[in-house]
Amino acid sequence: MEVEFFKQMTKSGRKNKRAARGSLEDEGVLNEAKRPNTAENREKETPDQPPPEPSHTELKAILADIQVQVTFIQQENQNFKDEIAQLKVAFQSQKQERDKMKTTLEEAATRNQALKQELEPTKKI
Repeated sequence: MEVEFFKQMTKSGRKNKRAARGSLEDEGVLNEAKRPNTAENREKETPDQPPPEPSHTELKAILADIQVQVTFIQQENQNFKDEIAQLKVAFQSQKQERDKMKTTLEEAATRNQALKQELEPTKKI
Protein backbone atom coordinates (compact mmCIF):
# COMPACT_ATOMS: atom_id res chain seq x y z
CA MET A 1 0.00 0.00 0.00
CA GLU A 2 2.82 2.40 0.91
CA VAL A 3 4.65 1.52 -2.30
CA GLU A 4 1.62 2.52 -4.36
CA PHE A 5 1.38 5.79 -2.46
CA PHE A 6 5.01 6.62 -3.23
CA LYS A 7 4.55 5.66 -6.87
CA GLN A 8 1.70 8.15 -7.07
CA MET A 9 3.78 10.97 -5.64
CA THR A 10 5.30 13.47 -8.03
CA LYS A 11 8.86 14.80 -7.75
CA SER A 12 7.64 17.82 -5.80
CA GLY A 13 6.26 15.56 -3.06
CA ARG A 14 2.56 16.03 -3.75
CA LYS A 15 0.18 13.31 -4.87
CA ASN A 16 -0.42 13.08 -8.62
CA LYS A 17 -4.04 13.81 -9.53
CA ARG A 18 -4.61 10.61 -11.49
CA ALA A 19 -1.82 8.44 -10.07
CA ALA A 20 1.14 7.16 -12.01
CA ARG A 21 -0.96 5.35 -14.60
CA GLY A 22 -3.32 8.24 -15.23
CA SER A 23 -6.36 6.48 -13.76
CA LEU A 24 -7.97 6.13 -10.34
CA GLU A 25 -9.37 2.65 -11.04
CA ASP A 26 -7.84 -0.45 -9.45
CA GLU A 27 -6.02 -2.75 -11.84
CA GLY A 28 -8.16 -5.76 -10.94
CA VAL A 29 -11.50 -4.02 -11.42
CA LEU A 30 -12.93 -4.07 -14.94
CA ASN A 31 -14.97 -1.16 -16.14
CA GLU A 32 -18.19 -2.81 -17.30
CA ALA A 33 -19.16 0.18 -19.45
CA LYS A 34 -15.99 -0.26 -21.48
CA ARG A 35 -16.25 -4.05 -21.78
CA PRO A 36 -19.91 -5.04 -21.91
CA ASN A 37 -19.44 -8.49 -23.47
CA THR A 38 -16.69 -9.93 -21.29
CA ALA A 39 -19.09 -11.64 -18.89
CA GLU A 40 -20.96 -13.26 -21.77
CA ASN A 41 -17.71 -14.46 -23.31
CA ARG A 42 -16.61 -16.02 -20.03
CA GLU A 43 -19.87 -17.94 -19.78
CA LYS A 44 -19.41 -19.33 -23.28
CA GLU A 45 -15.81 -20.43 -22.61
CA THR A 46 -16.26 -22.82 -19.73
CA PRO A 47 -13.37 -25.26 -19.38
CA ASP A 48 -15.75 -28.04 -18.26
CA GLN A 49 -17.43 -28.35 -21.67
CA PRO A 50 -15.26 -29.23 -24.67
CA PRO A 51 -16.32 -27.65 -27.96
CA PRO A 52 -18.89 -29.74 -29.84
CA GLU A 53 -17.41 -32.10 -32.43
CA PRO A 54 -18.57 -31.65 -36.03
CA SER A 55 -20.80 -34.35 -37.42
CA HIS A 56 -19.73 -36.87 -40.04
CA THR A 57 -21.51 -34.99 -42.83
CA GLU A 58 -19.90 -31.69 -41.77
CA LEU A 59 -16.50 -33.37 -41.81
CA LYS A 60 -17.19 -34.73 -45.31
CA ALA A 61 -18.17 -31.23 -46.50
CA ILE A 62 -15.02 -29.73 -44.99
CA LEU A 63 -12.90 -32.44 -46.62
CA ALA A 64 -14.58 -31.84 -49.99
CA ASP A 65 -13.87 -28.10 -49.72
CA ILE A 66 -10.25 -28.80 -48.86
CA GLN A 67 -9.92 -31.16 -51.83
CA VAL A 68 -11.37 -28.56 -54.18
CA GLN A 69 -8.97 -25.94 -52.84
CA VAL A 70 -5.99 -28.31 -53.18
CA THR A 71 -6.98 -29.10 -56.77
CA PHE A 72 -7.25 -25.40 -57.55
CA ILE A 73 -3.83 -24.76 -56.00
CA GLN A 74 -2.31 -27.60 -58.02
CA GLN A 75 -3.75 -26.13 -61.23
CA GLU A 76 -2.32 -22.72 -60.35
CA ASN A 77 1.06 -24.27 -59.61
CA GLN A 78 1.04 -26.02 -62.99
CA ASN A 79 0.18 -22.73 -64.70
CA PHE A 80 3.03 -21.01 -62.86
CA LYS A 81 5.39 -23.83 -63.84
CA ASP A 82 4.43 -23.39 -67.51
CA GLU A 83 4.84 -19.62 -67.29
CA ILE A 84 8.26 -20.00 -65.68
CA ALA A 85 9.38 -22.31 -68.49
CA GLN A 86 8.19 -19.75 -71.07
CA LEU A 87 9.96 -16.95 -69.24
CA LYS A 88 13.20 -18.94 -69.12
CA VAL A 89 13.05 -19.43 -72.89
CA ALA A 90 12.26 -15.73 -73.42
CA PHE A 91 15.13 -14.65 -71.17
CA GLN A 92 17.53 -16.97 -72.96
CA SER A 93 16.55 -15.61 -76.38
CA GLN A 94 16.80 -12.03 -75.11
CA LYS A 95 20.25 -12.77 -73.72
CA GLN A 96 21.37 -14.12 -77.09
CA GLU A 97 19.91 -11.08 -78.85
CA ARG A 98 21.60 -8.76 -76.37
CA ASP A 99 24.95 -10.48 -76.88
CA LYS A 100 24.59 -10.11 -80.67
CA MET A 101 23.74 -6.43 -80.31
CA LYS A 102 26.68 -5.95 -77.96
CA THR A 103 29.14 -7.46 -80.42
CA THR A 104 27.61 -5.40 -83.26
CA LEU A 105 28.01 -2.26 -81.18
CA GLU A 106 31.60 -3.10 -80.32
CA GLU A 107 32.36 -3.69 -84.01
CA ALA A 108 30.75 -0.38 -84.93
CA ALA A 109 32.73 1.39 -82.23
CA THR A 110 36.03 -0.06 -83.42
CA ARG A 111 35.18 0.81 -87.05
CA ASN A 112 34.21 4.33 -85.96
CA GLN A 113 37.54 4.70 -84.15
CA ALA A 114 39.42 3.50 -87.21
CA LEU A 115 37.57 5.99 -89.41
CA LYS A 116 38.39 8.80 -86.96
CA GLN A 117 42.05 7.89 -87.14
CA GLU A 118 41.86 7.93 -90.94
CA LEU A 119 40.20 11.34 -90.84
CA GLU A 120 42.80 12.95 -88.52
CA PRO A 121 45.46 13.53 -91.20
CA THR A 122 42.91 15.19 -93.49
CA LYS A 123 41.92 17.69 -90.79
CA LYS A 124 45.48 18.99 -90.57
CA ILE A 125 45.58 19.80 -94.26
